[in-house]
Order: sequence, then C-alpha cells, then structure tokens
Amino acid sequence: MNRVEFAIVPDEEPHLEINVDGVPLRELARRAELPSARADRQEDLAGAYHGLTGLEAVRWPSRHFLGRPALAGEGPGETALLGCDCGVWDCWPLFAKVEVSDETVTWRDFRNGHRPAWDLSGLGPFEFERGRYEAALRATAESLSVSRWTGPLGFGAACPERPTMGCRHAGAGLAASAERSAADRWKIARRANQTRMQMPAGRRNSSGSAFPTKE
Repeated sequence: MNRVEFAIVPDEEPHLEINVDGVPLRELARRAELPSARADRQEDLAGAYHGLTGLEAVRWPSRHFLGRPALAGEGPGETALLGCDCGVWDCWPLFAKVEVSDETVTWRDFRNGHRPAWDLSGLGPFEFERGRYEAALRATAESLSVSRWTGPLGFGAACPERPTMGCRHAGAGLAASAERSAADRWKIARRANQTRMQMPAGRRNSSGSAFPTKE
C-alpha cells in the first residue's frame, strides 16, 4: 500500500501539503502533467499547484479527505487535493475521487480542474491503509494556530506577479473564482463552522474555534 503524509506549512499563508510515498503530490502531478502541458506549449503550468489554504475546512476533524469534501469537484467523492499557487484553490485545482472503505482509502481518477484534456492517467491510483491515513490526518489538528489567517477559508488575493489579470492561469478559471458569489462562500464557511461546532466544548477556544489560537 501507499503511504501519505499531511503537513501544515506555517508560512505567510499557512497551508496543507501532501506527500505520497515521500514525494510531494504536486511533484507527482507535475511529472504526470508534463507531456500534456508541453503539447499545449504551457510547460510552466505542469504541477503549478499549492497546498490548500482553507485549513479549518480541510484539516482534522474535517472529513474533507474522507469522502465528504468541503472543496468538491463535479462527481461523487471528487475532492480538491491541491489548489492554485496564487492562493485561490479553485483557480487551478487538482481533483481526485476519494473512495473510503472500512480498511482503505483510495485516490483515483485525478484531473486538473481547468485542463480536462490533460492526461493524468500516470498519477495514481493510490491506496492507503485507513488507520494510518486517519492518524496522519489527526496530526494536522494540533500542528498550527489559526490566528494569523485573514478571511474565513483562505481565499487568496490575485497573484502579486499579475495583480490586474490575477495569476498566470488567467483565462483558466481565476475570473470565476474571484467572482465567487457570496452564497457560495457562505456555504463553504457554514460547512467548516458545522465541523467546528461538532467538537466538544472543552476543545474550543473563547472564539468558538476547535483549535487553539496564538496570542
């Protein structure tokens, strides 16, 4: 079976990175996407992903990586595993179907959210032992304070490289992301809040968060 690691990266905008068998998922995606990206003369877009920044929506106790995605694709179980390197997850998402059984969790049918013709058949499927998978997820609950975040789910601003157009994926989905309706944002924020409120009161801080905050 494969081995997965979830790691909170505490940079300016904390985000969740994923390693599979010791290799960053974004690098595995880059290798799989490179032939298609080269054919489109867009080699720099291969693997141009970033860890998800809406941590409260995706880290434990969220069921995002267990078949109940907070950041979902089109089909049943289709889950965003990585987002855009500009900080807006659905500007350039990497999706996979997450299938959960009593014994295993499987990621299959990977696709780029804005390049449906790209062939990602070389990526996965990955099968993980469920006990170890959930243990890796649980570790994300205590690895970082949420106090430095701006915005409820980490929706990023436009890339500093191209503040007018957005990011280098302009034309591939950022415009729709930037104009995401208030209703859509509210739905995702509501789902994250419901996850938090399911936690025992003793594990919430004074702000109602299920996680500690730094002073």
